[in-house]
Amino acid sequence: MRKSLILVVVAAGLLTAGTTYALVGADTCNYDPKSGYFYDADTKEWSANGSWEEAVSCAKEGKLPDIVANRLGIWGDKQTQIEGRKWATINAKVKAEKAAKEAKASADAAEKSAAKAKVASEKIK
Repeated sequence: MRKSLILVVVAAGLLTAGTTYALVGADTCNYDPKSGYFYDADTKEWSANGSWEEAVSCAKEGKLPDIVANRLGIWGDKQTQIEGRKWATINAKVKAEKAAKEAKASADAAEKSAAKAKVASEKIK
C-alpha cells in the first residue's frame, strides 16, 4: 500500500513537470498560452506577468501567446500604451509571416511528394 502511494505521488510529480514543460516551451517564451502566466525558469516560479524585456524579446520572434499580446499596451501612461500596442502588432506580423512560410513549405513538400508519386506510377506502367 505504501509503495503504491509513493509511486502515485512520483508519477503525479513527473506528469506535472512534463505538463509545465509542455506549456512553457520555446514556442511560448515561458508563457502559459492559456492563462498568460509567466514561468521563470531560474526561480522555478510562476507570476501573473513576465518582464517587459521578455515580452518584447518574444514579440520580435512572434512567440507571444495571444493572451499576452492582447494585454500589451492596456496599462501604463500613453507612451507605454503606444509602445505596447506596437509590440503586439509586431508579434502578430511575425507570427503570420512564420505561418505563411510553414504553409508554403508544407505545400511545396506535398507538391514534391505528388511529383515523386507520379514518376513512380509512370515507371510501373
